[in-house]
Amino acid sequence: MEKIYGCNSERPELALREISLADAEFIHALYTGSDFRQGIGDRGITSLQDARDYIEHTIRASYQKHGFGLWLVEHQTVAVGICGLVKRDYLPHPDLGFALLPDYYGQGLARCAAARTLELAREQFQLSTLLAITRPTNQRSQKLLLALDFKPVPAVVDPHTGQTLDTFAWQAEESQ
Repeated sequence: MEKIYGCNSERPELALREISLADAEFIHALYTGSDFRQGIGDRGITSLQDARDYIEHTIRASYQKHGFGLWLVEHQTVAVGICGLVKRDYLPHPDLGFALLPDYYGQGLARCAAARTLELAREQFQLSTLLAITRPTNQRSQKLLLALDFKPVPAVVDPHTGQTLDTFAWQAEESQ
């Protein structure tokens, strides 16, 4: 995937791009942060090698298998987070995932990246239904999902952790 810019003319400085092994330090910093672990969960990344392995065997493997995955969110060429589509074995549809470094909260960047990801889901990947899952305590993400026209649906249980996750669904609008 080539670099995809902005969600609208107001944010041309925001870009999504595939994550590479060169991004291991950023992935390590993001995934080991306390906000990520509390809001999203522990992905078992504790070292730079763990980050490299996660990039290669999870993120890049998704690009190969599904054509999509999590993308790096850059703001003015600085890595600030991730956003993209994840296909989990226990969900019937791909889900929208996103996370930012705390320094970039409240700037509209997650909303912009998520909105652009929804456009890509509909236009490039022809996906008409997406899900999103959050921990019940992750109110910030839930608020963003509702603003993006996701609707609450019955919760799912993550079979890997046994945790009940609030679940939301999004339907693409019909083309006109």
